Amino acid sequence: MQIFTSWGRKDSPFPHTLVEGESPPKFNDGTLQPDCEQLFWRIEAATWEEAMAIYHLRQGWQAYKPDENASP
Repeated sequence: MQIFTSWGRKDSPFPHTLVEGESPPKFNDGTLQPDCEQLFWRIEAATWEEAMAIYHLRQGWQAYKPDENASP
């Protein structure tokens, strides 16, 4: 299983981004991306598509539909 984490602002009730790994998103120069101050959820999933499906459910959104063919 892979680890995915969702991040957002400290004052926000919901996250706004999902990334692979346990570190907050960073720019190429190593600085933290703005608005990624707080860890909201840690998701264990086999694929990115599975993690996105869980993320969409937790956000209260419609079911996740990948743009391309999903990984098995």
